[in-house]
Amino acid sequence: MQAFKKRLAGLLAWWAFLHVGLTLDLTLLWTLGITPSAFPWFGAFVDAYSGFFLMNGVLFLSFAPAVWITLRLVTGRSRMLPWRA
Repeated sequence: MQAFKKRLAGLLAWWAFLHVGLTLDLTLLWTLGITPSAFPWFGAFVDAYSGFFLMNGVLFLSFAPAVWITLRLVTGRSRMLPWRA
């Protein structure tokens, strides 16, 4: 059970880290006035990924902090940088 908990925590930490990277990329593109649909593969990915959050901006923006807080409560470490386990 301990190995499962460790792997799940690692998976969630990496997902939250990559989610923040995607959020920063989208913010940068929006600031520059570029829509993700300008890049066909990236636009399709963004649409599919945001659909996972039911197109809800609050859920999309609060996902990574919620994962870090949950990991902190459950494991004792937030693991904002997942490679520093």
